[in-house]
Amino acid sequence: MLRVPHTRMPIHSHHAAALLLLAIATPGCGRSELPIGELTDAATADVADSSEDAAEPRRLTKIVAGHQATCWLRDGALSCWGYLAGGQLCNGTAGFDVVVEPRPMDVGTVVDVTMGENGLTFLLRSREARYCGSTWCGLGESITRPTTMATDVVRLFGAGRGRHAWAGRRAGSVVGFGHNPRGQIPGSSPSCYYPAVEVPLARGAEVILGNYFTCLLAEGRLRCSGLNSTGQLGDGTLTDHPDPRPVPGLDAVTLAGAGFATMCAVDAGRLLCWGYNKYGTVGDGTTVDRTRPVPVPGIAGRIISLAGGNTVTCALVEEGRVWCWGDNGRGELGNGTGKPRLVPGLVPDLDQVVELTVGVSHVCARRRDDSVWCWGANKAGEVGDGSLIDQPRPVRIGL
Repeated sequence: MLRVPHTRMPIHSHHAAALLLLAIATPGCGRSELPIGELTDAATADVADSSEDAAEPRRLTKIVAGHQATCWLRDGALSCWGYLAGGQLCNGTAGFDVVVEPRPMDVGTVVDVTMGENGLTFLLRSREARYCGSTWCGLGESITRPTTMATDVVRLFGAGRGRHAWAGRRAGSVVGFGHNPRGQIPGSSPSCYYPAVEVPLARGAEVILGNYFTCLLAEGRLRCSGLNSTGQLGDGTLTDHPDPRPVPGLDAVTLAGAGFATMCAVDAGRLLCWGYNKYGTVGDGTTVDRTRPVPVPGIAGRIISLAGGNTVTCALVEEGRVWCWGDNGRGELGNGTGKPRLVPGLVPDLDQVVELTVGVSHVCARRRDDSVWCWGANKAGEVGDGSLIDQPRPVRIGL
Protein backbone atom coordinates (compact mmCIF):
# COMPACT_ATOMS: atom_id res chain seq x y z
CA MET A 1 0.00 0.00 0.00
CA LEU A 2 1.29 3.39 -0.96
CA ARG A 3 1.19 5.98 1.81
CA VAL A 4 2.46 9.52 1.88
CA PRO A 5 3.26 10.14 5.56
CA HIS A 6 3.75 13.51 7.17
CA THR A 7 2.91 15.48 4.04
CA ARG A 8 1.40 18.91 4.48
CA MET A 9 -1.86 19.09 2.56
CA PRO A 10 -4.05 22.15 2.02
CA ILE A 11 -7.06 21.42 4.19
CA HIS A 12 -9.79 24.01 3.82
CA SER A 13 -11.71 23.50 7.03
CA HIS A 14 -14.38 26.02 6.15
CA HIS A 15 -15.09 24.39 2.79
CA ALA A 16 -15.76 20.79 3.75
CA ALA A 17 -18.58 18.45 2.96
CA ALA A 18 -21.53 17.13 4.75
CA LEU A 19 -22.16 13.52 5.05
CA LEU A 20 -25.57 12.96 3.63
CA LEU A 21 -28.33 10.98 5.03
CA LEU A 22 -31.23 10.64 2.68
CA ALA A 23 -34.33 8.67 3.49
CA ILE A 24 -38.03 8.41 2.80
CA ALA A 25 -40.06 9.81 5.66
CA THR A 26 -42.06 7.45 7.81
CA PRO A 27 -45.41 8.45 9.32
CA GLY A 28 -45.10 10.82 12.26
CA CYS A 29 -47.21 11.62 15.25
CA GLY A 30 -48.77 14.82 13.94
CA ARG A 31 -47.72 17.02 16.87
CA SER A 32 -46.07 20.41 16.71
CA GLU A 33 -43.76 19.66 19.61
CA LEU A 34 -40.75 17.37 19.35
CA PRO A 35 -41.22 14.26 21.52
CA ILE A 36 -38.46 11.71 21.83
CA GLY A 37 -38.21 9.82 18.56
CA GLU A 38 -39.02 6.21 17.83
CA LEU A 39 -37.10 3.98 15.47
CA THR A 40 -38.66 1.99 12.67
CA ASP A 41 -38.69 -1.81 12.70
CA ALA A 42 -36.59 -1.75 9.55
CA ALA A 43 -33.80 0.13 11.31
CA THR A 44 -33.70 -2.46 14.09
CA ALA A 45 -33.75 -5.29 11.56
CA ASP A 46 -30.71 -3.91 9.78
CA VAL A 47 -28.59 -4.41 12.88
CA ALA A 48 -30.24 -7.70 13.82
CA ASP A 49 -29.28 -9.07 10.42
CA SER A 50 -25.68 -8.08 11.20
CA SER A 51 -25.44 -10.20 14.36
CA GLU A 52 -22.87 -12.93 14.85
CA ASP A 53 -25.33 -15.67 13.87
CA ALA A 54 -26.50 -13.99 10.67
CA ALA A 55 -27.03 -16.61 7.97
CA GLU A 56 -24.94 -14.95 5.27
CA PRO A 57 -21.86 -12.73 5.41
CA ARG A 58 -22.44 -9.28 4.00
CA ARG A 59 -20.61 -7.93 0.99
CA LEU A 60 -19.93 -4.25 0.46
CA THR A 61 -22.64 -2.61 2.53
CA LYS A 62 -21.76 1.07 2.55
CA ILE A 63 -19.52 3.78 1.17
CA VAL A 64 -19.24 7.16 2.88
CA ALA A 65 -17.27 10.33 2.19
CA GLY A 66 -16.14 12.77 4.86
CA HIS A 67 -13.99 15.89 4.76
CA GLN A 68 -11.23 14.78 2.40
CA ALA A 69 -11.52 11.07 3.08
CA THR A 70 -13.65 8.06 2.19
CA CYS A 71 -14.50 4.75 3.84
CA TRP A 72 -16.22 1.56 2.83
CA LEU A 73 -17.69 -1.24 4.87
CA ARG A 74 -17.22 -4.77 3.56
CA ASP A 75 -18.21 -7.94 5.44
CA GLY A 76 -18.01 -6.06 8.73
CA ALA A 77 -14.50 -4.79 8.00
CA LEU A 78 -13.96 -1.05 7.73
CA SER A 79 -11.37 0.44 5.36
CA CYS A 80 -10.63 4.14 4.82
CA TRP A 81 -8.44 6.36 2.66
CA GLY A 82 -7.63 10.02 2.08
CA TYR A 83 -6.65 12.62 4.66
CA LEU A 84 -7.04 10.82 8.00
CA ALA A 85 -6.31 13.35 10.73
CA GLY A 86 -7.10 14.53 14.24
CA GLY A 87 -7.34 11.05 15.72
CA GLN A 88 -9.29 9.66 12.76
CA LEU A 89 -6.65 6.96 12.39
CA CYS A 90 -8.07 5.44 15.63
CA ASN A 91 -4.60 4.22 16.60
CA GLY A 92 -3.81 6.40 19.62
CA THR A 93 -2.11 9.22 17.73
CA ALA A 94 -3.46 12.66 16.84
CA GLY A 95 -1.28 12.94 13.75
CA PHE A 96 -2.32 12.32 10.17
CA ASP A 97 -1.63 10.14 7.19
CA VAL A 98 -2.46 10.71 3.55
CA VAL A 99 -3.60 7.26 2.45
CA VAL A 100 -4.15 6.90 -1.29
CA GLU A 101 -5.95 3.54 -1.39
CA PRO A 102 -8.26 1.60 0.95
CA ARG A 103 -6.56 0.78 4.25
CA PRO A 104 -8.10 -1.59 6.84
CA MET A 105 -9.05 0.02 10.16
CA ASP A 106 -8.49 -2.13 13.23
CA VAL A 107 -11.70 -1.18 15.07
CA GLY A 108 -13.64 -4.46 15.30
CA THR A 109 -16.68 -5.77 13.43
CA VAL A 110 -18.62 -2.79 12.10
CA VAL A 111 -22.23 -2.69 10.89
CA ASP A 112 -22.56 1.03 10.04
CA VAL A 113 -20.27 4.01 9.58
CA THR A 114 -20.44 7.78 9.05
CA MET A 115 -17.80 10.47 8.59
CA GLY A 116 -17.62 14.17 9.37
CA GLU A 117 -14.76 16.64 9.31
CA ASN A 118 -11.74 14.73 10.62
CA GLY A 119 -14.07 12.45 12.56
CA LEU A 120 -15.17 8.83 12.20
CA THR A 121 -18.27 7.31 13.84
CA PHE A 122 -18.99 3.61 13.56
CA LEU A 123 -21.50 1.16 14.98
CA LEU A 124 -20.31 -2.21 16.27
CA ARG A 125 -22.28 -5.46 16.42
CA SER A 126 -22.38 -4.92 20.16
CA ARG A 127 -24.62 -1.88 19.40
CA GLU A 128 -21.98 0.55 20.66
CA ALA A 129 -21.55 3.75 18.65
CA ARG A 130 -17.88 4.68 18.82
CA TYR A 131 -15.98 7.73 17.67
CA CYS A 132 -12.42 8.75 17.00
CA GLY A 133 -11.23 12.06 15.60
CA SER A 134 -11.17 15.75 16.38
CA THR A 135 -13.54 17.12 19.03
CA TRP A 136 -13.25 20.80 18.01
CA CYS A 137 -13.86 21.75 21.64
CA GLY A 138 -10.43 23.22 22.12
CA LEU A 139 -7.26 23.68 20.14
CA GLY A 140 -5.59 20.34 19.52
CA GLU A 141 -8.21 18.22 21.27
CA SER A 142 -8.75 14.79 19.75
CA ILE A 143 -10.16 11.39 20.65
CA THR A 144 -7.42 9.16 19.32
CA ARG A 145 -8.80 5.70 20.16
CA PRO A 146 -12.31 4.35 19.51
CA THR A 147 -14.46 5.71 22.35
CA THR A 148 -18.08 4.80 23.05
CA MET A 149 -20.47 7.72 22.51
CA ALA A 150 -23.73 5.78 23.00
CA THR A 151 -24.89 2.23 23.75
CA ASP A 152 -27.87 0.12 22.63
CA VAL A 153 -27.71 1.87 19.23
CA VAL A 154 -29.47 0.40 16.20
CA ARG A 155 -28.68 3.04 13.58
CA LEU A 156 -26.47 6.01 12.83
CA PHE A 157 -28.06 9.10 11.34
CA GLY A 158 -24.79 10.43 10.03
CA ALA A 159 -22.06 12.93 10.82
CA GLY A 160 -22.43 16.50 9.68
CA ARG A 161 -19.76 18.69 8.18
CA GLY A 162 -20.46 20.77 11.29
CA ARG A 163 -18.78 18.11 13.46
CA HIS A 164 -21.87 16.54 14.99
CA ALA A 165 -23.50 13.10 14.71
CA TRP A 166 -26.75 11.45 15.75
CA ALA A 167 -27.68 7.87 16.65
CA GLY A 168 -30.94 6.03 17.31
CA ARG A 169 -31.30 3.64 20.24
CA ARG A 170 -33.27 0.40 20.31
CA ALA A 171 -35.58 1.77 23.01
CA GLY A 172 -36.65 4.58 20.66
CA SER A 173 -34.65 7.52 21.96
CA VAL A 174 -32.32 9.53 19.75
CA VAL A 175 -28.97 10.92 20.89
CA GLY A 176 -26.54 13.43 19.44
CA PHE A 177 -22.92 14.25 20.12
CA GLY A 178 -20.20 16.55 18.91
CA HIS A 179 -19.61 20.27 18.52
CA ASN A 180 -22.79 22.32 18.99
CA PRO A 181 -22.08 26.07 18.79
CA ARG A 182 -25.04 26.89 16.52
CA GLY A 183 -27.80 24.77 18.03
CA GLN A 184 -27.60 22.07 15.37
CA ILE A 185 -28.30 19.56 18.14
CA PRO A 186 -31.76 20.95 19.01
CA GLY A 187 -32.95 20.88 22.57
CA SER A 188 -29.44 21.17 23.99
CA SER A 189 -27.38 24.13 25.10
CA PRO A 190 -24.54 25.27 22.79
CA SER A 191 -21.52 23.31 23.95
CA CYS A 192 -19.63 20.14 23.20
CA TYR A 193 -21.13 16.73 23.86
CA TYR A 194 -18.83 13.72 24.23
CA PRO A 195 -20.44 11.28 24.91
CA ALA A 196 -23.93 11.75 23.50
CA VAL A 197 -26.95 13.55 24.95
CA GLU A 198 -30.61 12.77 24.30
CA VAL A 199 -32.18 14.84 21.49
CA PRO A 200 -35.85 15.83 21.18
CA LEU A 201 -37.08 14.50 17.86
CA ALA A 202 -40.42 14.05 16.12
CA ARG A 203 -41.55 10.42 16.03
CA GLY A 204 -40.70 8.76 12.73
CA ALA A 205 -38.44 11.62 11.64
CA GLU A 206 -35.35 11.26 9.51
CA VAL A 207 -32.31 13.39 10.26
CA ILE A 208 -30.27 15.29 7.65
CA LEU A 209 -27.02 16.88 8.81
CA GLY A 210 -25.07 19.69 7.19
CA ASN A 211 -22.47 22.28 8.15
CA TYR A 212 -23.61 23.33 11.63
CA PHE A 213 -27.25 22.79 10.70
CA THR A 214 -29.73 19.94 11.03
CA CYS A 215 -33.04 19.23 9.31
CA LEU A 216 -35.74 16.84 10.53
CA LEU A 217 -38.07 15.22 8.03
CA ALA A 218 -41.43 13.89 9.25
CA GLU A 219 -44.95 13.76 7.82
CA GLY A 220 -43.74 15.32 4.58
CA ARG A 221 -42.42 18.44 6.29
CA LEU A 222 -38.91 19.69 6.99
CA ARG A 223 -37.83 21.53 10.15
CA CYS A 224 -34.33 22.93 10.28
CA SER A 225 -32.13 24.45 12.98
CA GLY A 226 -28.61 25.77 13.44
CA LEU A 227 -26.44 27.97 11.20
CA ASN A 228 -28.25 30.00 8.53
CA SER A 229 -25.50 32.23 7.09
CA THR A 230 -26.40 31.45 3.45
CA GLY A 231 -30.08 30.61 3.82
CA GLN A 232 -29.60 26.88 4.37
CA LEU A 233 -32.52 26.72 6.83
CA GLY A 234 -34.82 27.73 3.97
CA ASP A 235 -37.01 30.13 5.96
CA GLY A 236 -36.28 33.24 3.89
CA THR A 237 -33.88 34.73 6.44
CA LEU A 238 -30.20 34.64 7.32
CA THR A 239 -30.92 34.27 11.03
CA ASP A 240 -29.59 31.27 12.98
CA HIS A 241 -32.21 29.23 14.87
CA PRO A 242 -31.37 26.90 17.80
CA ASP A 243 -34.79 25.20 17.55
CA PRO A 244 -36.19 23.47 14.45
CA ARG A 245 -38.40 25.71 12.29
CA PRO A 246 -40.52 24.68 9.29
CA VAL A 247 -39.29 25.28 5.76
CA PRO A 248 -42.23 27.23 4.28
CA GLY A 249 -44.00 25.90 1.21
CA LEU A 250 -42.95 22.27 1.56
CA ASP A 251 -45.60 19.81 2.75
CA ALA A 252 -45.05 16.65 0.69
CA VAL A 253 -41.33 15.96 1.11
CA THR A 254 -40.27 12.36 0.59
CA LEU A 255 -36.51 12.78 0.40
CA ALA A 256 -33.92 15.32 1.50
CA GLY A 257 -30.16 15.76 1.58
CA ALA A 258 -27.63 18.36 2.71
CA GLY A 259 -24.28 19.56 1.46
CA PHE A 260 -21.80 22.01 2.99
CA ALA A 261 -24.46 24.71 3.29
CA THR A 262 -26.86 23.69 0.53
CA MET A 263 -30.08 21.83 1.21
CA CYS A 264 -32.21 19.88 -1.29
CA ALA A 265 -35.55 18.10 -1.05
CA VAL A 266 -37.98 16.21 -3.28
CA ASP A 267 -41.44 17.68 -2.61
CA ALA A 268 -44.47 16.25 -4.46
CA GLY A 269 -42.07 14.81 -7.02
CA ARG A 270 -40.24 18.12 -7.64
CA LEU A 271 -36.60 18.73 -6.77
CA LEU A 272 -36.00 21.99 -4.89
CA CYS A 273 -32.75 23.31 -3.41
CA TRP A 274 -31.66 26.34 -1.41
CA GLY A 275 -28.77 27.83 0.56
CA TYR A 276 -25.13 28.25 -0.43
CA ASN A 277 -24.73 28.68 -4.19
CA LYS A 278 -21.29 30.18 -4.87
CA TYR A 279 -20.38 27.19 -7.06
CA GLY A 280 -23.85 26.59 -8.49
CA THR A 281 -24.67 23.80 -6.03
CA VAL A 282 -28.32 24.90 -5.78
CA GLY A 283 -28.74 23.99 -9.45
CA ASP A 284 -31.13 26.77 -10.51
CA GLY A 285 -28.82 28.17 -13.20
CA THR A 286 -27.35 30.92 -10.99
CA THR A 287 -24.64 31.43 -8.38
CA VAL A 288 -26.89 33.46 -6.06
CA ASP A 289 -27.49 32.12 -2.53
CA ARG A 290 -31.14 31.16 -2.04
CA THR A 291 -32.88 31.61 1.30
CA ARG A 292 -36.01 29.76 0.13
CA PRO A 293 -36.48 26.58 -1.92
CA VAL A 294 -36.24 27.06 -5.70
CA PRO A 295 -36.99 24.50 -8.44
CA VAL A 296 -34.08 22.60 -9.98
CA PRO A 297 -34.74 21.65 -13.61
CA GLY A 298 -33.46 18.94 -15.89
CA ILE A 299 -33.26 15.64 -14.04
CA ALA A 300 -34.92 12.74 -15.86
CA GLY A 301 -36.15 9.91 -13.63
CA ARG A 302 -37.35 9.47 -10.06
CA ILE A 303 -34.74 10.66 -7.55
CA ILE A 304 -33.94 8.09 -4.85
CA SER A 305 -31.04 9.83 -3.08
CA LEU A 306 -29.32 13.20 -2.86
CA ALA A 307 -25.74 13.95 -1.86
CA GLY A 308 -23.84 17.22 -1.60
CA GLY A 309 -20.45 18.65 -0.76
CA ASN A 310 -18.94 22.11 -0.85
CA THR A 311 -18.60 22.52 -4.61
CA VAL A 312 -20.94 19.87 -6.03
CA THR A 313 -24.41 18.40 -5.54
CA CYS A 314 -25.51 15.05 -6.99
CA ALA A 315 -28.71 13.04 -7.35
CA LEU A 316 -29.17 9.32 -7.94
CA VAL A 317 -32.24 8.30 -9.95
CA GLU A 318 -34.09 5.01 -9.84
CA GLU A 319 -32.61 3.85 -13.15
CA GLY A 320 -29.13 3.87 -11.57
CA ARG A 321 -27.80 7.01 -13.25
CA VAL A 322 -26.10 9.93 -11.47
CA TRP A 323 -26.72 13.62 -12.13
CA CYS A 324 -24.33 16.28 -10.75
CA TRP A 325 -24.07 20.08 -10.83
CA GLY A 326 -21.77 22.77 -9.48
CA ASP A 327 -18.06 23.42 -9.89
CA ASN A 328 -15.85 21.19 -12.03
CA GLY A 329 -12.37 22.59 -11.48
CA ARG A 330 -11.29 19.39 -9.71
CA GLY A 331 -13.36 17.02 -11.86
CA GLU A 332 -16.35 16.96 -9.47
CA LEU A 333 -18.93 16.49 -12.25
CA GLY A 334 -17.22 13.38 -13.59
CA ASN A 335 -17.66 14.36 -17.23
CA GLY A 336 -14.03 15.11 -18.08
CA THR A 337 -14.69 18.65 -19.31
CA GLY A 338 -13.48 20.77 -16.39
CA LYS A 339 -16.39 23.14 -17.05
CA PRO A 340 -18.91 23.97 -14.31
CA ARG A 341 -22.62 23.28 -14.65
CA LEU A 342 -25.23 25.45 -12.96
CA VAL A 343 -27.98 22.92 -13.70
CA PRO A 344 -27.88 19.11 -13.43
CA GLY A 345 -26.03 17.02 -16.00
CA LEU A 346 -25.49 13.26 -16.33
CA VAL A 347 -22.23 11.62 -15.28
CA PRO A 348 -21.39 9.75 -18.50
CA ASP A 349 -20.51 6.06 -18.74
CA LEU A 350 -21.77 5.27 -15.26
CA ASP A 351 -24.91 3.21 -14.67
CA GLN A 352 -26.41 0.62 -12.30
CA VAL A 353 -25.51 2.84 -9.34
CA VAL A 354 -27.18 1.91 -6.03
CA GLU A 355 -25.37 4.22 -3.58
CA LEU A 356 -23.88 7.69 -3.76
CA THR A 357 -21.73 9.79 -1.40
CA VAL A 358 -20.02 13.17 -1.77
CA GLY A 359 -17.05 14.72 0.04
CA VAL A 360 -15.74 18.28 -0.14
CA SER A 361 -15.10 18.05 -3.88
CA HIS A 362 -15.04 14.33 -4.65
CA VAL A 363 -17.80 11.84 -5.38
CA CYS A 364 -18.04 8.06 -4.98
CA ALA A 365 -20.68 5.66 -6.28
CA ARG A 366 -21.33 1.97 -5.66
CA ARG A 367 -22.69 -0.03 -8.58
CA ARG A 368 -24.99 -3.03 -8.39
CA ASP A 369 -22.00 -5.40 -8.76
CA ASP A 370 -20.47 -3.82 -5.60
CA SER A 371 -17.72 -2.07 -7.55
CA VAL A 372 -16.86 1.42 -6.28
CA TRP A 373 -16.13 4.30 -8.63
CA CYS A 374 -14.83 7.70 -7.49
CA TRP A 375 -13.87 10.98 -9.15
CA GLY A 376 -13.02 14.60 -8.43
CA ALA A 377 -10.53 16.22 -6.06
CA ASN A 378 -7.69 13.91 -5.04
CA LYS A 379 -4.90 16.02 -3.56
CA ALA A 380 -5.35 14.17 -0.27
CA GLY A 381 -5.90 10.74 -1.83
CA GLU A 382 -9.64 10.86 -1.20
CA VAL A 383 -10.48 9.25 -4.56
CA GLY A 384 -8.51 6.17 -3.50
CA ASP A 385 -6.97 5.18 -6.82
CA GLY A 386 -3.38 5.09 -5.51
CA SER A 387 -2.49 8.57 -6.74
CA LEU A 388 -2.68 12.21 -5.64
CA ILE A 389 -3.99 13.38 -9.01
CA ASP A 390 -7.49 14.80 -9.47
CA GLN A 391 -9.70 12.45 -11.47
CA PRO A 392 -12.13 14.13 -13.91
CA ARG A 393 -13.92 10.86 -14.71
CA PRO A 394 -15.00 7.91 -12.56
CA VAL A 395 -12.21 5.44 -11.76
CA ARG A 396 -12.67 2.03 -10.19
CA ILE A 397 -11.35 1.70 -6.64
CA GLY A 398 -9.89 -1.41 -5.01
CA LEU A 399 -11.41 -4.80 -5.73
